[in-house]
Amino acid sequence: MPVPIAGTIVEFFDIVPQSGNTLETRELDVAASQTIRRGYPIVKTTGANTYEVALANPSASSTTAQSGDLEIVGWAAESITTNASGVDPDQSNKSKIRVYVYNPSTKVALPIYNATAANAEPRDLTIGTAYEIVRVRNATQALGGFFLSTVTTDGDNRYVQTYAGSGSTDDYGIVWVVKDSIGV
Repeated sequence: MPVPIAGTIVEFFDIVPQSGNTLETRELDVAASQTIRRGYPIVKTTGANTYEVALANPSASSTTAQSGDLEIVGWAAESITTNASGVDPDQSNKSKIRVYVYNPSTKVALPIYNATAANAEPRDLTIGTAYEIVRVRNATQALGGFFLSTVTTDGDNRYVQTYAGSGSTDDYGIVWVVKDSIGV
């Protein structure tokens, strides 16, 4: 897992129970043609009983933002790359992964993203407010990483505190969020 570096945009992911409880996990069937890495947010595939990565991989040097009814059900606890048949041939045709269930009892640590670094600091967010998830890909990455956007429009990730070791004025600071709502 990468270490947070003040003022540098890096992928980062940590997950803990809100209190002393353990994290709830579940095995989910993965949709075909998915590349999922540990820490990626997972959503239910439309019209199917499978799951996929929450946001499409953006083109190089761009972002894909949460919109509409994106309902993150969990965070990948392991990686998988499925082919068109929905299996990972490099993992003995595995078709399921374990995910950490995302609910209000689960805290997730994510770096903040804004196109302007000075606007991606913990002090730029409001505790108790729900923010969107964004997927960011730089020019040299094959896959984009996931971050907490400073946009609240379709937010479902309520900011609860700053991550230890991340200062309130750190550009691309890291914060803890919890699920703001549960899908019906």
